Amino acid sequence: MSSVKCKGTTKSGAKCNREAGYSGYCHTHDPKAIAERETQNQALKLKSKLALLGSWG
Repeated sequence: MSSVKCKGTTKSGAKCNREAGYSGYCHTHDPKAIAERETQNQALKLKSKLALLGSWG
């Protein structure tokens, strides 16, 4: 049984060899997962900035 491969490409431009999920992409290349990670990263950056500002008081 062969698994469906990700539709994404690597940084070097090669075809991704990871197994695809329902979206047709692996977790690394899935547009929804990318958006979720970016949102989480922005929230963590904001939390860090607020913590620094709070330490001034």
